[in-house]
Amino acid sequence: MKLEFRLAGHGQLKRLAGSLDRARRLAAMRMAETYTEETLAYIKNRRPFIPRTGHLEQSVQWQPRGETSAVVSAGAEYAPWVEYGTRPHLIRPRPGRRALRFFVNGRAIIRPEVMHPGTRPRPFFFADQDRRRRGMLAAAREAVAETLREA
Repeated sequence: MKLEFRLAGHGQLKRLAGSLDRARRLAAMRMAETYTEETLAYIKNRRPFIPRTGHLEQSVQWQPRGETSAVVSAGAEYAPWVEYGTRPHLIRPRPGRRALRFFVNGRAIIRPEVMHPGTRPRPFFFADQDRRRRGMLAAAREAVAETLREA
């Protein structure tokens, strides 16, 4: 007794393999896009920090990497300091300068150095992970279903 299964032709198998590759690519892109959108929505709705210039929000972007992956990043130099906070630290003038100048209550203060008290963490990029994970998985499922419907 035996049972034999055979695909009608290699063309069908190649089409199916191509569809799966497209589904993987699309799923990775949609997941990155979803994470980026949800991060920006979190910043807008929850206000974990006070946006001053908009640079931090504008630096949250995603880029494709290779065929089936993508990277989401917050490219602003100070993004980790906002996300994780800072310890107390000494601030000195930039090279070539002799003092710091800043304003307190409208008065100019000049000091050779100051001790910054540090800042508390204000998570925005890795905050709300469970919700973001659910959104990314839903986007990936939809991308795979969409691709397979087209096949």
